[in-house]
Amino acid sequence: MNQAPVDRRLRMQIIFAFMLIFSILLFFVRPDPTRGQVIFRVAMAIMGLVGFAVVSARKR
Repeated sequence: MNQAPVDRRLRMQIIFAFMLIFSILLFFVRPDPTRGQVIFRVAMAIMGLVGFAVVSARKR
């Protein structure tokens, strides 16, 4: 039996969307973060947003 082909574009979109949502969720779940945590969360949100935009805009 052959497996269905893997949609790598969809997989990358899910990963980047999770990064964005998880970083935003951390701000609500863990209040009063340290400076390092804020930098990490903001960087993760930016990477998720930019990555999702790049993967979505790229043609197949």
